[in-house]
Amino acid sequence: MTAPDSPVPTWHDGPPAAALDALGVADDERGVVHGAAEVRERFAWHDEYHDGSPHPTWLVAAIAVGDGTRLVWDPSADLPDGEYSVGTVVPPRRLAAVTGWLAGVWPATASVRVLSDTGDGVAGDGGVLAVVTDPAELDALRRETTTGRYTGGICRCLGNLTLTLHDAGGALLGTARLHGHGSVAWEAERFHNHLDVADPTALRLRLVGWGVPGQLSGFFMALAFKLDLVPEETGPDDPAPPAGATLTEILDWLGALPVPIPAFGPGGETGRRLLAAYPAEEIMAAVAGDPPPHRMLGAMNWALAQPDDRPMARLLAPALRRLL
Repeated sequence: MTAPDSPVPTWHDGPPAAALDALGVADDERGVVHGAAEVRERFAWHDEYHDGSPHPTWLVAAIAVGDGTRLVWDPSADLPDGEYSVGTVVPPRRLAAVTGWLAGVWPATASVRVLSDTGDGVAGDGGVLAVVTDPAELDALRRETTTGRYTGGICRCLGNLTLTLHDAGGALLGTARLHGHGSVAWEAERFHNHLDVADPTALRLRLVGWGVPGQLSGFFMALAFKLDLVPEETGPDDPAPPAGATLTEILDWLGALPVPIPAFGPGGETGRRLLAAYPAEEIMAAVAGDPPPHRMLGAMNWALAQPDDRPMARLLAPALRRLL
């Protein structure tokens, strides 16, 4: 493992969590590893994973020693036994590369295009979902796509939307690919450093406001996780709601099924078949205002099977903002 770009302290006055705080390790990257052998194994895997990469990240471990904390970034064979907290840190020069570039391109940005493909920003008219020139909207988009935590890694998929930045003459300044519900990759091939945005709901709702389709799928999974409907193993599915169920009862039942059953299993197919007997206006009216979360999820399941999810996305936007 190569030496870090800047000195890493080997001692910190405080608990391991405070030591990792000092290094900027995010909560969701922390784990507790018992024993030096497991720490060495994890470091070895990290080194192997980044072998040959020009953009390695740091893996650090912290162990409480007396009144302080020992930080380790290159464990030796005599690493003492104990209970370690482990986390990943992005070197300062990698952060400076992408943040410095963004600080240069955004002031020159006069318009942003949202593309349905993941190309290089030169899509034809059919691939452009929205063109935004309003300065207030551009400033909000800048905040929402540049605020968060850089992960030091990249996703191998191409993403599901592309944002392209253009100057006043229309020249392409840069691109960002949106991945899932909350990850943005600015010039991924150049920086290899995805950003987990601070407020993915605000970003996706802004796209909804611009008329960009296909945003409900991310909200669907985010809400399903929030409602604890994504078990590690799903049991037998319930193929039908109670006999004589009303529209709201069908929506509530459909929205309470474990994921991925609603999207792919017999339960979801049954629910959507029953909902097909109702006009779209009635289904929309059933979730207007401040609907219960499970009812929202059932209606989103139905909307995901429709040709256009934008009406439901716009209707549920205030409730999604409150819940997520």
